[in-house]
Amino acid sequence: MMPVPITDSVGYEGTVDEPQWAELVAAAGGNAYGVLGASDWKVTAGVGDRVARIAPGAGFGHGVLDRTTEDALLPSLTAPASGSVWHLIVAHRDWQGNVSSFDSIEGSATAQIPTRDETPGTVDDQPLALVRVQAGQSQIVEYRDLRLWGGDGGAYAVDELALQYANRVGTRIRIGDIAWERTIDAFGSAQWVSHDVGDTGWVNDLSINVNSAWSLSSTRFRRSQGRVRGRAVVQRVTGAPSMNSAGSFTTGNILRLPVGWRSNVTETPTMRGVESAVPYFPSMDQEGLVTLGQGVPNNPLSSGGRYIIDFDHPVD
Repeated sequence: MMPVPITDSVGYEGTVDEPQWAELVAAAGGNAYGVLGASDWKVTAGVGDRVARIAPGAGFGHGVLDRTTEDALLPSLTAPASGSVWHLIVAHRDWQGNVSSFDSIEGSATAQIPTRDETPGTVDDQPLALVRVQAGQSQIVEYRDLRLWGGDGGAYAVDELALQYANRVGTRIRIGDIAWERTIDAFGSAQWVSHDVGDTGWVNDLSINVNSAWSLSSTRFRRSQGRVRGRAVVQRVTGAPSMNSAGSFTTGNILRLPVGWRSNVTETPTMRGVESAVPYFPSMDQEGLVTLGQGVPNNPLSSGGRYIIDFDHPVD
């Protein structure tokens, strides 16, 4: 398979005038790589045997801005005899010949970025997507979008695989509601740290799964700045869970929170009766299962009683 040349490139020696330089610097800023528009250089399936289609648009890498005005097609990506293989679709830049092109690099059966050219000023590959080719299939069967969009103060991506190549210390990338920052740990090693920057607003989530001995009256949950705060009002509908003389419940799964509301560590929500205000002390594991634990001796839960469970825990 031959590379597909890009004919409009600025940033190579002797190719930049003042307006082009202004556009390039504004687009790239402190970002090593990026594309300009939401659909620029998006990789999808093309017509034909294992064809990767690269949409028109503009992208930049290490001081070179390239622009295309029509689809670029990379045909006949190599298929394995059995199983599947991932190919990396790239924008290849060659400073020796002052040319840019689209190309593919065959990887392995694992969805990861393979070895690529990484010598800016000589030859360098800008990752655009990983595409999976399956033995016996004529179409590409899976895509992982690796594009970055640069802006003032950071970049945006849609797949965490982009962290494999945009990994300079100090890099900040937002992917969905998670902000990633490349830092240095106490031992001098580079590492990614993340935090939740999304805000769900207050949600009445009646999809929460409750034990058959309980009913769910109402909920109010919110995930913001890496924490979940919420309340569930539940009612005991059949019998009363048994309590020993020390005040510990011997049975009592209450409910399970969905993934978006769970903590990454074991937590202790607070619980009290609506009418009695007697406190109880359930626990919640990392799978979101809320279980009765300790209560107040001689104050068991009653059949038909209503109870408030309050949550305030991290989700990072």
